[in-house]
Parts: sequence; C-alpha cells; structure tokens
Amino acid sequence: MQFFASLSRSRYHAALACLFLTLAIILGGGNIDNPSTELALELLAALCAIAWIWMPGSLRLPVDWKVWLVAGLILLVPLLQLIPLPPSIWTTLPGRERELAALNLVAKADSWRPLTVSPHRTLTSLLGLFPPVLMLLMAGALSRRARSWLFAALVITGLATALLGAAQLGDKAGLFHLYDYSHRMVVIGFQNNRNHTADLLLVALLALATLGNSSMFFSKDKNQSAWMLNVWVLALAFVFVLAVILTRSRTGIALAFPALLAFGAIFSWNQPREWNRPIAAFVGGCIVMAVAGLFLLPTNGALQGVAARFDLAPDGRATMWRNTLEAIQEYIPVGSGLGTFRSAYNALEPLLDMDAKQAGYAHNDFLQLMLEAGVIGYLALAMVLGLVLRMAFRSWHDDEKRRAQVMFGLFSLLVIAAHSQVDYPLRTISMACVAAVAIAMLASPPEQQGGVFQGGMPYGRRSPSSLMVKSTLTVLPLAFGVAALGSGLDRLSAHSPDLEQYVLAPFRAQADTQAALAAVSQMDSASGLRHAERAVRADPASQKAIASLALARASAGDAAGAQSAFQVAALGGWHEPIVLLYWHGIAQSEGNLPQAAAWADAALRAFPAISDPEKLFGPLEATAQGRKALAERLILEPDWADRYFALKPIGPDGLQNRLLTARQVAKLGHRLGCRTPLPLVGRLLGEGKRALAASLWADHCDGSGLSSGLVDDNFAELARDQRYLPFGWRLHAGADISISFAESYTGEPILRLSNTSLVTRNVLSQPAVFEPGDYRVRVESAGRGALAAGRLKVSYDCTNRQPVLGPGDGDVARDGQILRVTECPAPTFRLWLSPGQEALSISGIEVEKL
Repeated sequence: MQFFASLSRSRYHAALACLFLTLAIILGGGNIDNPSTELALELLAALCAIAWIWMPGSLRLPVDWKVWLVAGLILLVPLLQLIPLPPSIWTTLPGRERELAALNLVAKADSWRPLTVSPHRTLTSLLGLFPPVLMLLMAGALSRRARSWLFAALVITGLATALLGAAQLGDKAGLFHLYDYSHRMVVIGFQNNRNHTADLLLVALLALATLGNSSMFFSKDKNQSAWMLNVWVLALAFVFVLAVILTRSRTGIALAFPALLAFGAIFSWNQPREWNRPIAAFVGGCIVMAVAGLFLLPTNGALQGVAARFDLAPDGRATMWRNTLEAIQEYIPVGSGLGTFRSAYNALEPLLDMDAKQAGYAHNDFLQLMLEAGVIGYLALAMVLGLVLRMAFRSWHDDEKRRAQVMFGLFSLLVIAAHSQVDYPLRTISMACVAAVAIAMLASPPEQQGGVFQGGMPYGRRSPSSLMVKSTLTVLPLAFGVAALGSGLDRLSAHSPDLEQYVLAPFRAQADTQAALAAVSQMDSASGLRHAERAVRADPASQKAIASLALARASAGDAAGAQSAFQVAALGGWHEPIVLLYWHGIAQSEGNLPQAAAWADAALRAFPAISDPEKLFGPLEATAQGRKALAERLILEPDWADRYFALKPIGPDGLQNRLLTARQVAKLGHRLGCRTPLPLVGRLLGEGKRALAASLWADHCDGSGLSSGLVDDNFAELARDQRYLPFGWRLHAGADISISFAESYTGEPILRLSNTSLVTRNVLSQPAVFEPGDYRVRVESAGRGALAAGRLKVSYDCTNRQPVLGPGDGDVARDGQILRVTECPAPTFRLWLSPGQEALSISGIEVEKL
C-alpha cells in the first residue's frame, strides 16, 4: 500500500487519466469514415474533462509552461484557419478558384470566408484535437509516480489488442472487428488499420519496459522480485513482438527491431540487479523465434501472409505522394485547411489514378500537413519539436529517477514519427492520444516545480475563488460537447439520412446535402434548391453539395443552371458518380467517344458496384470509333475488364460488339490473357461458333492445336492446370465419380478414373473438331495390366442437348472403337466410364482416321 499512499491526493486523477486513455485507444481507432465511435469518444472526453475539473481536492493542471505551449500550438493552426477574412483577402489566396466558383453559384462570393476552403471539415478536425490535448494536460498534471499508471494502461490495452487480434486472425466475417472497413485476417485489435495497431503494440512494448523499470514493483526481497519481474516482462514482450509480426505491417515489423533495442535500453536503465541477463535472454528468444519462423514458413499460412507483404509490388503510395505534391503547389503557402485533404487531392487526381479506394489520407503525415496547413503548420510543428526536445533535455538532467520515462517518451515519438513517413498514425485519435502521453512524460511533474495549480485548495476544502475557477473552466468542455454533438450528427447523416432532421443549423453541411438529395428524389424541387444552396454555402469544397445543387436545378427545369453547377462540380475531380456520369453522357451526346470511354473507364474503376454498366458500354460499342476507344482503355488492363467480358446480361448484338472490341484490342497489339476473354469464348462455343472462338482464343491466349483433332491427348496440360479451358479437357467429377492424377516412373502424367454409381457416366469432354469420316480411337493404359474390356467408351456429340452414349463398334481398350463423324454445329468429344469397383489408369488417347 506504500505506492497508493504516495498517491493519496492524485490517485483519482491518475485513475481518470488511465480510463480516458483506454477509452481513446478502444474508440479512437477509426478514421474520417467512422464518425460514430469518434463522436462517442469526443462526448466521453467532455465528461472526463468535467470530472477532472470537479475531482475532490485541488484542481490539478500542468505546472510546466511548455506543456501549455505545446497544447496551444496544436490548436493554433485550425483556430487561425477558421478566422473569417474579407473577400478582398481570401479571394486572392492560392487555390481558391473552385471555392469562388462554387460560391458564385449561390451569390455568396462577396462574403467573408476563413483561410480554410471547408470550414465544416476544419471544425471537425479542431474538435478531433480536443481528446489528445486533454490527454496531454491530464498526463502532464500527474506526478512522476502517478504517471506509472499510464504505462500500466498502455500495457493492458496492448495485451487486450493482442488477444482480440488472435480472434481476428481467422475472422473472415468481421465478427471481432469494430469497423466495417478494416484489414481482415490480421491482428488489428481496436483499430481499423494494421499499421496503427503495430504502432500501438510497439509503444506498449516500450511502456512495458518503463513499467518494469519502476521501483514501485520491488518487494523487500528484491532478488526474488526482480527474477519474477524479468519473467513476466519478457513473456509479455514476446507476445507484443509476435502480435506486431502478425499485423503484417511492413513498416511496423521493420520498426520492431529498433523498438527492441529501445526496450532493452529502458528496461535495463539504472536497475538494482544484473540487467544484461534478461536482455540477453530476450534477444536470444527473438532469435529462436526468427529461426523457428523460417522453419514454419512453408507450412504456416499466417507467416506466409507476413512474408508475402514484403514483396516489391507497388502499393499506390508513390502515386499518392506525387499527386499530393502537385496539390501542395496549388495551395502553398497557406494550405487548404485541416481536414480538407480529400477534396484538395480529388480535384487534381488524374483519371488513370482513380480506383475504388478513394484516397482519404496522403499516407505521409508530413506531406499532408504541408497541403492542409501550409507554412504555418510547419512552423507550429518546428516549435512543438523544439519544446519537446527542451523538455526532454531538462528532465533528463534534473531528475535521474525519470530518465526511463524520458526514454519512453522520446522512443515512442520516434516510432510514431518514423511510421508517419508512410502512413497517418496521428490522424487517428487513439494514436494522437498515445503521442500526447509520450510528450507528457517529458514534462516536469508537479512535485518538481512546486505542486499543483495555485488556484486550488487542500483536499476537502473549497474557497469561492476555487469554485469560480472550476465553474469557469467547466464551460469549455460543455461548449466542446455541444459542438462535437452537432458536428458528429452532421457527419453521421451522410451514412444515416434519417439523422438529418436532428442536426442543428450552425453545423448543417452534409445534412443539408442529404436533405437536398432526398427532396429531389421526391420531386420537391423548391426544398431541394433551398437545402442545396445552404450546403454549398456551408461547404463550397464539397463536390457532393454542388452536385446536389445541379440535380435540384435540373429538377426545377433550370437546364442552364444545372449545367453551370455541373461545370463547377467537375472542378472538384471525378470521385462523385453523379458528376462523372453526367459528363460521360455529355461526351457521348457530342460524339466525343474517346473522352466518353475515359470517363466510363474511371467510373467503373472508382465505382465497381455501379448498377448498370451496360449503359456505359452499349453506346460506345455500337460504332467502330467507340470500340476503338474502349479497346484503348482495355489495353491499360483496368480491373473492370473481367466484368466487361462476363456477358451478364447481354444479347446477340452485345455479344457481337464484345467480339469486335476484343479483336480491336488484338489489332492494337495487346493480349488480354486467358482468363479475361474466357466467358466470351465459352459463349461462342456454346452457340456453335467454334471458328470465331478459336480465333479469339488464339489472339489473346494460346492458338496451338485449335485447328482440328484432340488438344492435350496425353493429359499433360490437364495435370499441370485443372482450371476450365475452353478448348481443353473438362472434368466431370462428382459424388460417385473420382478423377485424380499420378505420375509414371518416367514422369509422365497418369489419369486415374473410377465410377461407383450404377450407370455409365461421362467423365471427360472436349470441344474437339474432326473432319467428317471414320476414326479409330484407342485409350492407352498405364500401370500394371490392361484396361478392363468394355469399361471405357467414346462419343462425338453434334448438339448442345444432354449427352447420351450411343452404340459404338469396337473397344477402345482392345483394337479401338470406330467413331463415325459428320458435320456438327457444336462438336464435343466425350469419354465415358461404366460402373466398377476398380479404378482405371490411362496415359493418353489416340485418334486415327481410317
């Protein structure tokens, strides 16, 4: 109880800080597309702030002025960006052309506007900074020993993350995931991104080392306590490292190695015991784990998934960084505003870079900061960095007992900063709160600078001045809670339109957009126009708001006004389907088929679930120019190529157009491969157009052996690849039919067939073409003994009806079966097997014309 006695005046504050940190990690792991958990956390932050203010005893606030300055600098940038400016200033800022054009649509171009192009989104970002700032002030107000509770909270939440991640490894359905969109089949815990989970686990590893370093755990028998502590700390460290590996985060795994070195440095610092032994044991254990992983790699799916992540295939980050740099050039030096990355990025993203995964972040926090905050943001970042280094230097020299905490803070910030080069950990509230704890560990604790906030009173007593201070401070979290609720409901209305009616007027941006779209769908053009104009005024950077205005004007019969709105909406890029499809239709009506094909290509890449893709393809396929334009897009190997040739639904004219488009692709010197044109080839074969099917297959896959006779008569191709191929063998296995492969002593494939049913069954078939005439067919046996007489038969079907084995002369296992071939519209060669207990082994089929 000695430890708790030392916290007699701050244990409640420490417990509240730990509770809030845990809530932040659990609920703050989403992103801009998950407003529900973010809103819940922001409301809980307001409650925790009020509870902190009215906690029994003195009002505990940080006494280190540098903590307050860091908190102020964090909030300074969005506050400056929300200050209204006269039109003579904001209209001259770089990158404001789209904003000005949007406001011109609603006659508000001469209004006062802030630095940010989207006040609604920058306000959302400002509200999202409140929880980490609150965490910074809470942790900075705790004593040195009370801060150890935060390490315990990090270790416990890290362990909970690892345990939850163990359940998530085989969770394909997402039952153990907090968010609809998150990485699957990896350790992800309470986050929606494996990279952030890896960062959290690495920080938890460092917190474990710091917690183990604390003397609060030593009993009177220090040797026994140290030995048990080594065992527990190293065991938990092993769990954290293994969990990091199973996140499959490449950067996280790479950072695990320096994090292990930092773990050893913290854990062994100034300990009253031999430190080299536990560290050596832990490093040795990691080596054993790595060696064991090499042996398990060929048989362990989870480890194979980890190894597969370290390939050299591009992952799209380089493209995002290049496009982000172009956007920075447009908005430099003031930036576009915090929270506006998506609108700024989409406006400049080339059509060829679009896909279904719309870029919500730059995957580089430093690039995104320059885009959104400009030079002001980098100045604030430089000042924060300087304050952090000064706090670390001061704490390191002033208090030797806090050096482990200082090392934790610095190493944790280094891990987060390193990962911020390729991801966005600080864009989530959870990791921002963890970073706030790391900064607070560098600040001087209250006992080092003379105690608690001077306006407070000793425990159990209150003065009028104390009540006045607390009452005044309570207004801040209350105001924040109201703003967070209004902003959160507005964002939620984009996912749940029924919530639109509950959003208060000052916060309506997405809510008015949803109301406008709903009114247009109900043919209420007056209400649609009213809501759409409000939405554009509230958020002129929102392409969806401008598109809703265009639809409302079109619904009201204002065709010219609708076209003007669509022209302005097009300035924001092509990630809004209404805008993209509108301009696709305009290009088609004007005969600009190459541009129409480019927009159709972008629409199908960005919106794979588009309801009727045939409306995009049909008019283009109808002309030679359109087919050429489509072929030029197919050469780029878009992900919709398979859907284009899937032929669902499609009529005879569409089938012919698909064939002509595929031929046009071949004329341009490109091959689609075997998989993409497979449905088209199969459809042609089914309609008896074998010559066309063979020509198409030869153009895009493999033309060998398609002219006449059997393909793959020795089953070599079938043994190597048993997928369906239109001109190869088709397997007809079933409950009573077994088909397998073996290998002869010479390495040749052997086909083993068995039929345990009561009737003769078709086991193999091939759409082979033979010239009319008589043929002798023999089946070559494999293995010991000859084939049983009468077990195997062949047939040659000339229709698409259910195949029936007819009479045949001879035996394929003896002198050969005579096969009489006539002209066929859809020929198919079949091999039949009669019932029998023994399996037959064959190595090939020989067809000889008589």
